[in-house]
Amino acid sequence: MAQREICIIGTPHIRLDQSNQYFLESYQRYIEDANVILNKLQQYNPDLIAIEWDIKNKGQLLKDFNQLSRKQLPLQLNEHHFLAIPLALKLKLPTILPIDNNQMQTRKIRAVFADEYLENDNPIIYQLLNEAKQSHQNKKAQDLSLYEQLTEYHDTVIPLEQVFAIRSLADSPGIAFSLEWSERNQFMANHIMKNALNHNKTVVFTGMSHVRILKFMIESTGLFKVVPSINILK
Repeated sequence: MAQREICIIGTPHIRLDQSNQYFLESYQRYIEDANVILNKLQQYNPDLIAIEWDIKNKGQLLKDFNQLSRKQLPLQLNEHHFLAIPLALKLKLPTILPIDNNQMQTRKIRAVFADEYLENDNPIIYQLLNEAKQSHQNKKAQDLSLYEQLTEYHDTVIPLEQVFAIRSLADSPGIAFSLEWSERNQFMANHIMKNALNHNKTVVFTGMSHVRILKFMIESTGLFKVVPSINILK
């Protein structure tokens, strides 16, 4: 039997609100970009779609899924309203799998403690941390299309990963931050794999900082073939 496939697609986080005066302009741009991506993914023909969406909010995901199926827009949109949900509807899949357990407030608090520790304990590492943060902001500010952002990724370390890795050098506060980040990714990987065992092709949409670690966790089991997203999208 052919090995089950998983394709992890790193996406930028999108936040659009219909009350924003520039909503229609941004919405149209994302729709045009997304159509190119969706056509390629439709040809890949996955039978499971998983997304970085907090499982505690799966009710909202179902509500948004149903709204889009009726060609109605939710008031607030994110990347999944342009990619994962439309793809599932095109493929006539009944649902989408949320995989995240996002303890955002805990992570933010641990990040502050770790950064303050580095500032006082090791100014050199603290400066390197700030440089990585600035690189991350510069990356976010680039005016790239959605398609360009999805296809420029080549399995290299991105600035946000550097931020997290440097932050982990803050002794106990850094280790606490790193453990939470690792646990979150393992939670996501477990949800992906347990469900993907029952499907031939799974597509996962997640933030770019998760891609490499999820790939490592999934490939390490030897149970799946992780297909590079660039092979499908290019």
